[in-house]
Parts: sequence; C-alpha cells; structure tokens
Amino acid sequence: MVPTKGGLLLSVSADSAAAGGTAARQGLSQGMRLYGASARNVWPRMIASSAVAAVAVQSIGPVWTGAWLVAIWAGLLVGMRLVMEFERPHSPAVLARLTGVVSLNNAVSTILQAGILVGIWAWGDELGKAFAIVAAFVGAAYVLLQYYADLNRFRMLLAPYIGTFLFIAYDLAHRTGWRLAAILTCLAGVVSMTNFFFLSRRMLDRSRSALRKARAQAREGEVAAEAANAAKSTFLATMSHEIRTPLNGVLGMAQAMAGDELSDRQRDRLSVIHRSGEALLAILNDVLDLSKIEAGKLELEHMEFELADVARGAYSAFTALANKKGLSFALDIERARGRYMGDPTRLRQILYNLISNALKFTEQGEIRVTAVRDGDILQISVADTGVGIAPESLGKLFAKFDQLDSSTTRRFGGTGLGLAICRELASLMSGEITVQSDLGLGSTFILRVPLDRVGDERPVATVAEARAEQPDIAMRVLAAEDNAVNQLVLKTLLHQMGVDPVVVENGKLAVEAWEAGDWDVILMDVQMPVMDGLTATAAIRNREADLDRPRTPIIALTANAMSHQVEQYFTAGMDGHVAKPIQAAELFEALTRAAVPPQAKPGGGSQQEVA
Repeated sequence: MVPTKGGLLLSVSADSAAAGGTAARQGLSQGMRLYGASARNVWPRMIASSAVAAVAVQSIGPVWTGAWLVAIWAGLLVGMRLVMEFERPHSPAVLARLTGVVSLNNAVSTILQAGILVGIWAWGDELGKAFAIVAAFVGAAYVLLQYYADLNRFRMLLAPYIGTFLFIAYDLAHRTGWRLAAILTCLAGVVSMTNFFFLSRRMLDRSRSALRKARAQAREGEVAAEAANAAKSTFLATMSHEIRTPLNGVLGMAQAMAGDELSDRQRDRLSVIHRSGEALLAILNDVLDLSKIEAGKLELEHMEFELADVARGAYSAFTALANKKGLSFALDIERARGRYMGDPTRLRQILYNLISNALKFTEQGEIRVTAVRDGDILQISVADTGVGIAPESLGKLFAKFDQLDSSTTRRFGGTGLGLAICRELASLMSGEITVQSDLGLGSTFILRVPLDRVGDERPVATVAEARAEQPDIAMRVLAAEDNAVNQLVLKTLLHQMGVDPVVVENGKLAVEAWEAGDWDVILMDVQMPVMDGLTATAAIRNREADLDRPRTPIIALTANAMSHQVEQYFTAGMDGHVAKPIQAAELFEALTRAAVPPQAKPGGGSQQEVA
C-alpha cells in the first residue's frame, strides 16, 4: 500500500525555508504543488486504505483495524489542510514549520502503512501473508518512484518497509527452526529487494539527470535556433533594402523612359532592361515570401474580389509570351465566375507561378487555364503539353530550391522556389495543389481552395466612366529621400503624373518643411541620416496634436518591405506604404488614395493601406 505523498516539498529542508527569501518560497511553492496534487486525491487513497483494512480485519480484528483506518484518514485530512495553508501567504519561518509538519505526517503515514502489513503477516492466514508481501513491495516501489531524487528522504521512508521485510524474514526463519538454509534464503531475499530498490533509485536518478541535461540542451538549441532565425530575418531585411535601392533606379528610370519618344530598337533594349529588373525583383520577393511563410508571419487578407479580374490579369500578363512561342493559350472560367471572399493577391501569385511554369516548360502545343466551382471548393487547373515530369521526380516537385536535376536549371532557369511557395500559400488557404503528369506529354497542376462565393460579378464600367472617376492628383507633395538616384527617379515619375514635389534629404528637414507649409501628402523614406523616417513621422504626429493641425497623410516610400517592417510604419503613424523599386501604377494609386479626404473613406478616419 502506498504512503501519503510528500512530493518535492520534502526536499526543501526547514533550514533552507527559514533562511528563506524569494528562492526558498519558490522552491516550497513548486514542491507544494506536487504535494497538493497528491493530497487532493482523497477518494482513491481512501478506497486503497479500505482495501487494506478489509484484509486486516480478518487478521487483527475490527477494533485495531478501525483505529488504523481512522489514523490513516486523519492523515489524509491533515494533508489537505496543509495544502490549504501553503496556498496562503506566510513568512519563511512559518513555511519552515509547515514543511516539518508535512514531513512528520508523511513519516507517520508510512510507518502506519508498513505496521499494518506486519500485523497482517503475523496474525493472518496464508492468503493474508501473501497480500502483506505484495503490499509491502508496492509501498516500497512507490517510495522509490516518489523520492528517488532525494536520497535522505528515500532512505527514511523506505526504512519502514525494509523493517517489514526483515520481520517477515525473521518469522520465516523462526518457523523453520533457524535452519541455516532458511536463514540464508530469507536474508538473501531481503538483501536482494533492498539492493533492487537502491540500485533502481540510482538508475532513476541518472535517468533524471540525463533528462535534465537533454532538456537543457534542447533549450539551448531552441535559443540558438531563435537567434539564427533572428539573424536570418535581419540579413534578409538588410539585403532586401540594399538590393531594392539600386533596383529602384533601374526600374524607375526604365518606366520613366518608356513614356518618352523612342525608336523601336531603343524601346526593345529598354524592354530588356525592364524585364531583367522585374525578374530580379520577382526572385527577391520569392525569397522574402518563403522566409515569411517559414517564420509564420505571412498573413492572408480576407476581402471581396472577382475571380474574373484575377484570372484575366494573369492571362493578360502572359499572353504576349505565349504568342511569341506560338502556343495556344486559353482561359475558361465560365463555371466559376462570381465574387469571392479571400486573398486575391496570393491567389493571383499562385496562378502566375503555375502559368509561368507551364510556359517555361512548353515549346509547342497549348496551355489551358480552367476554373470550376465544386460545392464550396474553387478548383483552378493549369494544363500544358510540355515536357512532363517523370514519376520518380513527382515526390520532390514541391521541394524548395529543387529543379529536379541540374540540366533543368541550365536549360530553363529559375530558383526552384515558385512551386514551393504555391504549396505553402495553398496550405495557408486550407487548400492543396496536386499534379498529374506524363513524361513527354505534359502536366496538369490543380489548385483546390475553399472560398466563399458571395455573389455574381458586378457590371464593368466603361473606359470613359473609369477615367471620369479618377481624382485629380495635382497636389502639394513633400518627399524625404536621401539617395540622389532615388530622388531623381521619384521626381521623374511624379513629374509624369503632373506633380512637382519638394524633396528634402532627411527626416529633420521633412519636419521643418512640414511646419513651414501645408502639404497634401508626404512621401517618407525610412532609413535616412540625421533623423529617420519613423522618428520624423512620430514628430509630425505629435506636432499635429499640439498645434491642432489636420492630419497629413504620410506614405512610407522605402526598400524595407518585409511584413514586420510595414507594421512598424503603421504603428509609427504612417498611412500607407509603397515598396521600392517604385512601380508607377502603385505610386499613382497611393497618391490617389491620399487625395481622398478622411471623411470620404469608408468608415471615416484615416486608413492604413498598403499600396
């Protein structure tokens, strides 16, 4: 039978509790949680003690058995009372006294448990004697499991059970007339069991030490992994900024030059520059997307969109390339038309990647994009008549940076990230991507995602109506940008939109310019000397409150475009974000939004929009 549990509480001595302080209280509190968990198991322990009493009453009679049972149950109630006392605030001296009482309660309970087994053995029948041996072994095993980590407590609480085994050995030797063989057998049994318990205690203690060491190593590994992940995020953020900054000059001026009068040869060469820059930007965005997905920081939007807009946008983007390669390129979405709730940007990204892959690996034949609605599931398939995929390669098709073989990389190019990102995005949407392919005949990629259909398509506005609805963006624009190339790109793009900006070189000059005049919008770089963009934004927002000036829209115009960075911009008080390299259409849209008065926006007040 098991004794009253003392948990780790008994490992904390009265001296340490009296010496006290915060550490001692924490140790006592931890130990008391274990003791309390045991003490609250009143009904199972009362049933177990009743089972012992049922055997004992046949050996020692109802009076002694009843007295024993009352003493055991009283110990249970004392244990519960001690748990309640430990839950109240006490001084270290009081905690030390309570610890002593717990130790005494445990010791008395153990002695009573072992003592009743001695009585059952001494006055019981053969079945009672067998029960006494089994119960003594079970009680000793419990002491082993409960107190193996505390050698002194283990010895103290195991002693009553060793005494029980010695009494049984003595009685057996006595009954056999003290024959040498009987004495040696009984002593061997006691020594073997005692050795078993002490050897088991040592092995358990070693296992506990090994477990603690493994946990410590796991914690160290977790800390190292977190540090490595933070270093990776910092590296990616830095590289993103450093690559986007010069790329902004390339793509920005390419867009500006496209509006000039050029010869056909010049326009072709400019197109090569622009496509090359766009390809580099796409690779950079893929790496950042994958990093955000792995870090669990990529959040999906939940907004209404028309499937036709997403599908036609992807179709239009690749029509020229399909025509150039002489491929038949078909789009069929008639069975899935309508308005849906979801993330159109990520859906478009998946569709772009699948169509791009189909075009890359198809030299002749056709590419067909089909969308159908199957209950609550939107299914989009992209089928091609390209090179196909070998069965043994299908398993690693969606692996990161995998191009199936090195010849694929040399012949077709790419980073091997597109399909990996598609799979991760589909998973985030609670969907999946599957593939069916025959080597030499072509492949079909099937995207299935659950999207709520909220209605039919809206009528498409005419070109004249769309132009009439566009607001006039002639406005007073203040731009803070320290890089000379980026200043030139920004001025050129804004001039083509009919905007003549005032450009300053740092955040401090931006704050001074804001105080000296009225502005419709501020384009704010983030990383600048003297005063950065976030500090300048906070200063402007504080001054607006102090001077009771209307809120001036501030748009972050920066190469720092990772999601956690964009969140910082909004927290600092910015109203929007345009990533570098600057896309003229995104800049135009951001300025158009800024030109709408706050009260005219849905819901009123300023909105945090990401251009």
